[in-house]
Amino acid sequence: NLFEKFELPTDNPESVIYYCDREGGIWLSDKSGLRRIFQGNVHYFEIPPRNLQFNPLIYDDRFGNYWLSYGRFDTYRIKNKEVQHFSGYDIWAFEEDLEGNLWFGNVDGVYKIPADEVNAEKIDRSKISKIEIGNNDRIGSLLADRESGIWLGTQQLGLLQLSKQAVRVFSKADWKTENDNVYPILEDKSGNVWVGTWAN
Repeated sequence: NLFEKFELPTDNPESVIYYCDREGGIWLSDKSGLRRIFQGNVHYFEIPPRNLQFNPLIYDDRFGNYWLSYGRFDTYRIKNKEVQHFSGYDIWAFEEDLEGNLWFGNVDGVYKIPADEVNAEKIDRSKISKIEIGNNDRIGSLLADRESGIWLGTQQLGLLQLSKQAVRVFSKADWKTENDNVYPILEDKSGNVWVGTWAN
């Protein structure tokens, strides 16, 4: 026999399994509540009834936090089994980069939460930055690559890639001379950088 019946520890036949997290925990949702089953133990989470008619988008980060988005209604972060309301965003996708920053996409663009805020006891919303990508567009998917880049799947702008700028270029347009031949570069004790060009 290849299949074995798995009895869910729930008394609601309408329960839907919709997520398996990094630890192997199984998440179930129905109109009566949200719960996680792990190693035979069931943990219930208090979620407002208005959200329970929907299955949330869920993401678990490297710190062991769970992020749940109910679209335009609400977003929650579950930290140490405590549900924390994180309102004001209509989140469609989550992704974590190599440095532990958490990115999320919503109906008007993409945002980044710094790694030290992702796991903070209380998130400082002033540190959440919106990344400008031109015209605001709905971000439906995110993917972090192995070179610290973030790929964005958008509704109208196609596929975009965000990457760190490794090199910043300065030229005669910056130091307002006719010459691009840089000869000496020196730093003084105050931290100022002096650039000499040939022949100025």
